This record gives sequence, C-alpha cells and structure tokens, in this order.
Amino acid sequence: MDPETKAPYQYKKITNLSFEICATFALPSIDTKRSLKTTPLEIIEITLDNWSHDSGLYCFQKTIDPDRYPRIK
Repeated sequence: MDPETKAPYQYKKITNLSFEICATFALPSIDTKRSLKTTPLEIIEITLDNWSHDSGLYCFQKTIDPDRYPRIK
C-alpha cells in the first residue's frame, strides 16, 4: 500500500519467477550515479539503480533469481 495515498500497489504475476509491480510516484528517483560517492560497496549503487523510476505511474518488471532466493519447501 502506498504510504502517502493509501492506494494499493498494482501487482501482476507474469511467470513463476517473474512479476510486475506498479506504483505512482510524486517525484522521479534520485540519479544515483551522481548522488552516491564512490564506496567499496558498489552493490549499494546497483541496488538503487535497480529501482530507478520517473514521476507518475511506473511499472517495474522483476525476475526472481532462484539461486539467490531458493524455494522454501
């Protein structure tokens, strides 16, 4: 649920390992390439880039890596 508007996020399963999630953003995300200083942990920048968006309605299409997130039996 969007904390500001209280509207639910839009979620759609595409396959067993992929999905789409959509939300409406008031502002675009920060350009992480310019806003982050160089750190030894470059994964921080990669993670932030992974969720970059414009303002307005924006949909992310994601694929789950089964090696990183193994299925719980």
